[in-house]
Order: sequence, then structure tokens, then C-alpha cells
Amino acid sequence: MERSVHTQPTTDPDHMKELCDGFEVGMRCSVEPGDKRGEVKYVGPSQGGVPLGWWVGVQYDEPVGKNDGTSKGE
Repeated sequence: MERSVHTQPTTDPDHMKELCDGFEVGMRCSVEPGDKRGEVKYVGPSQGGVPLGWWVGVQYDEPVGKNDGTSKGE
């Protein structure tokens, strides 16, 4: 699935919910750019200080950056 980049902050707590409805925790995925493979660890509304809307948290297979499916410790 592709996600469009939204540059303006939203006031809609359900922003991107329809796109996230296609993901489930435990699914395998490929993240672009770079074709990084991983596992979905979180699907749901924003938590922990990330912008408003729905998110998919991914833990990468390879140790790339700090991406383990969390944001600001959650």
C-alpha cells in the first residue's frame, strides 16, 4: 500500500484511518523508499506526541535507524 505525504497538520483524529484499515499487527510489510522489510507492531490512532491521525508502527528486520515500531517510547 502507498501512503501519501501530507505536509499540513490535521485536526482530524481519523486522518489516514481508511488507509490503516488494511493493516493488522503481525503482518509482514515492505516500507518505501528503500524496500525495507518488517513487521507491523502497531495500528491505530496517534499516541505519544506524534501528529494527529492514524499510524502504522513497523519493526524492521534489519537494524535500520531506531525503527522498532515505537514512537517516543510507546
